[in-house]
Amino acid sequence: MTDKKIRMMSVLVAFLLMFTFNIGYAGPEMLRDEIVGTVLDVDSLGRKVIDNSVGESDVPIVETEVDTTENVVEGTSESAIGATADVVILNNEGVELLESYSFTQPEGMDVENIEYNQYNIGYFYVVAVSNAVNVRQKPDTSSPVVKQLGFYGKMNVFEKVRGQHFTKSDSDEWYRVYWYEKSEIKTGYVYSKIVNFRTFRLDLVKTQIDELVDYFSKYDNMAQISNYKNVNGYAPLYKGKKEDAFGNTRDQSAPLYQSADSSSELRYLPDGLVVDVLGAENGYYKVHVFDHGSEGYVPKKYLSFQNQVEEMNQVIFVDIKNQNISSYQLTEGQWVLKSLSYATTGVEAQFKEPTVPGTYAAIQKKEKFLYLDDKTKELDGYAPYAIRFNGGAYLHGFPVNYRWNKVQELVKSAEYDAQGVLLHEAVYSEKRVGSPIDPGLIEYSYTLGTVPLSHKCVRNPTSHAEFLYDWIVLNEAMIVVVD
Repeated sequence: MTDKKIRMMSVLVAFLLMFTFNIGYAGPEMLRDEIVGTVLDVDSLGRKVIDNSVGESDVPIVETEVDTTENVVEGTSESAIGATADVVILNNEGVELLESYSFTQPEGMDVENIEYNQYNIGYFYVVAVSNAVNVRQKPDTSSPVVKQLGFYGKMNVFEKVRGQHFTKSDSDEWYRVYWYEKSEIKTGYVYSKIVNFRTFRLDLVKTQIDELVDYFSKYDNMAQISNYKNVNGYAPLYKGKKEDAFGNTRDQSAPLYQSADSSSELRYLPDGLVVDVLGAENGYYKVHVFDHGSEGYVPKKYLSFQNQVEEMNQVIFVDIKNQNISSYQLTEGQWVLKSLSYATTGVEAQFKEPTVPGTYAAIQKKEKFLYLDDKTKELDGYAPYAIRFNGGAYLHGFPVNYRWNKVQELVKSAEYDAQGVLLHEAVYSEKRVGSPIDPGLIEYSYTLGTVPLSHKCVRNPTSHAEFLYDWIVLNEAMIVVVD
C-alpha cells in the first residue's frame, strides 16, 4: 500500500481532541480528522498498524478534504476500517480504533440554529440501563477508574475501540466517551456490553419528512382518526378478537374496511392517525393511509377535521428505540432542527401500555393534563405542558403527584370480649380533606431517556415540554413516532 493510501485511510478516522462544536451538543463539525497517521509496524497477522498519536509538527487535514461516502454506517458514523480490512488504525491514545462517530448533516437540514438542548446531548451517546458502570482510563479493567456512570446515567460517545476481551459476553469492543469538568473535556472508556448505544437518527427523520412532504403534495384533504376514550363507539371485533392481523388494538381505534361494507375485511387505525380523505360513500369516508399506503373505508363518525393540517411546517419526531425526541421547523424552504431531548415512552405492564408508532396529528394542548391513581381512580396529579396525539397519549413534562392533607377516619370500632380482652383492633382509613396541594413543577428525572416506563405518554424534561407547547401550531404540526 502506498504512503498516500495509508495517509488517506488514516485521515478517514483519525481523531484529535479539537472539538469545534458548541458545548453541550454535537454540531455539524463535532469531530475533525486533523492528524496524518504513520505506519509503525506490522502485527502478527500481517496487518499494518497506523499511529494517529503523532506530534504537533504534522500537517492537519480537515474532514472536508476526504471522501468518506463508502464508510458511512447508517449515514451517521464512519467505519475506521473501511474497505481495507488488513489495516489497524490507532486513535490518538494508541488504542485500536474500530469506529469513529462523526455527525454527517443530512442534506436539506439546518442543524446550526437549534434553540433547545438544555442537557448537552451529543448525537451519539451511551446509557447505563442495567447498573452503574466504571469509566476507565484505558479499555482494560486493570486501568484506573476515572469516573463512574451511575445507573441510568448518560454520556456522549465518539469512538468504538478494541480493548480487553471478555469471554462471557464474547466481545472486546469498548466505547470512548467524553464529558465536561469545569468546561474542560475529559475522556475515558466503558465496556460496550454494559451500556446501550443511542443516537439521534436525523437521516431517518429527514427521510420521513421528505416522504410526508411528497404525501402532502399528492393528497390535500387531511383528517385524523377520532375515537378518544371510545367516544364514538368501540370498533367491531376483528374475527372475535381485540387485535387485528397487524397487531393493532381495538381500543380507541377505528375500523378500516376494504369496501364500504361493515362485513368486509378490516384492520384498526389508532386515534389521532393522519389519513387523506378521497371521497364519501354510503356513510363512509374513503381514505388513504400514509403509514402503510393502504386505501379503505372508515365510518364517518370516526373521522375528525379539527385542526386539519393543510400545510405541514412543523414535525416532532419520537424515537422509541433510542428513547429520545427532536423537533423541526420549515423555514424558507429548509427544515431546521429546533430541539433535542431525552424522552421516555410507554411500556407494556399492568395499568400501562406501549406508545404506538405512527404518524399523528397534534390534536390538543393542555397546560395541565390531570391523571388518576391507577388503583383508586382518584385524582393523583398532573403532567405539565401536554400535547395530545394518540388516544390518551400526550407529549408532556415530568409528572407531578399532588399532596393532600389527610385525616384518620374510623371504619370499624375495636371489639372486646366479655372480660374486656381486645379481640380486634379498630380499623381506620386515611381520608383526603381540602384541595390538592401542588408541590411545584419537576424539571427532570434520571429515568428520562433510558427505557420505556410511562403509561403510554412521551415524558420530557419539563423545560422541553414547555418549549414544544409554546412552539407548536396545531394545524401545522405532525408528530411521528417510530420504533
